[in-house]
Amino acid sequence: MPYLTLVVLAFLTGGLVAQAPDSRPTTPVPAPVADSRPAPASRPLPTDVPEGSQDPLVDGMRSIVGEMILRGLKTEDVDFVGDRIRVVLEKANVGDDGRRRVEATSLARQLMEIQKDYRPKNEPVRERPRDAAEESRIRTVAEFLARDLYRRLPVAGTPGAGGLHTGSSIRASVEVKAPPGYEAVTWKLLGGFEYTEGMKLPENVKSLHGKKVAIAGYMMALDEVENIHEFLLVESLWSCCFGQPPSVNQVLVIRIEGKKGIEYTSGPILVIGALEVGEKIEDGFVSSVYRLKADKVMPAE
Repeated sequence: MPYLTLVVLAFLTGGLVAQAPDSRPTTPVPAPVADSRPAPASRPLPTDVPEGSQDPLVDGMRSIVGEMILRGLKTEDVDFVGDRIRVVLEKANVGDDGRRRVEATSLARQLMEIQKDYRPKNEPVRERPRDAAEESRIRTVAEFLARDLYRRLPVAGTPGAGGLHTGSSIRASVEVKAPPGYEAVTWKLLGGFEYTEGMKLPENVKSLHGKKVAIAGYMMALDEVENIHEFLLVESLWSCCFGQPPSVNQVLVIRIEGKKGIEYTSGPILVIGALEVGEKIEDGFVSSVYRLKADKVMPAE
C-alpha cells in the first residue's frame, strides 16, 4: 500500500494531528484504548521464481503469464501483480528500485488490458497447459517479455538503459518500413476479411501474388527449433496463447531455402520475399492461403 494512502488512513481512523495551543478550558479526554485485535496479515506473494533458477526473469514471467492464460488474473489485483513483477525484477538483479516499480506497474496494467482483449470470458480455469504446444506458447511470450525488460532495464551496477517502458510493444502489431524494392503488406489487408474455404479472395489480395513484399510479425516454430527452414508468421502472440488461433488467412507460411536456416527468436521479425497467394490443399484440407519464400529474415526492432 502506498505511503500516502497509509497516512490518509491513519488520519481518518484516529491518527493524531498536531494543533495550535487553545487557551479555552478543555475537558480531559481519556486516552485511547489500544485495539487488542490482531492486525490483518499481508497477502503473501507467490513464488514466481523457483529456487536455483538460471534465468529468474524468464521463469518469473512464465509463472505470471501462465497464470493469466490458465486461470486469469483478477482486475482488482493489478497492484498485487505489479508487486509480483517487481519482486521478479529484483531477483533478476535488473534496474534500481525506482525503475523496477515503474516497469512493474506499467507491465501489470498492460497485462490486465491484454487479458481483457484476448482472454474469453467463459474460458475455464485450468491448472496446467492443454498440451506441449500451449506450454511452448507460454514460454515464448515469457521470453519476449523478459527480453524486452532486459533491453530496457540495466543489470544492477551497469550503465543505464533506454527510456521507460510504456508496454505498447507487447500489445500492438508490428509496423515497419519496407526496404527498397519491396511493398509493405499489412495484416489488416491479408486477414481483414472472413475467410471460407473455396471462396474468391478479394482482388486487392489476389493482386499481391508473385510480388516482393515485406511484413512483420512473430515466429511460431513448427517441428524445427534450430536451423529453421519453415515456420509460421503471425501478427500477435497473444491471440494464439488465449485459445483463439488465427484464421488460415491470418497466417503466413515462411520458407527459407538453402542449407542454412535461421535460429528461433521470440521478438518481432521482418520478413521480405516473394508472396504466393492462393489455397493450398493437403490431405483434403486447406493448409494455407499465403506462402512466402523469404529473401531475408531480420529483427523488426
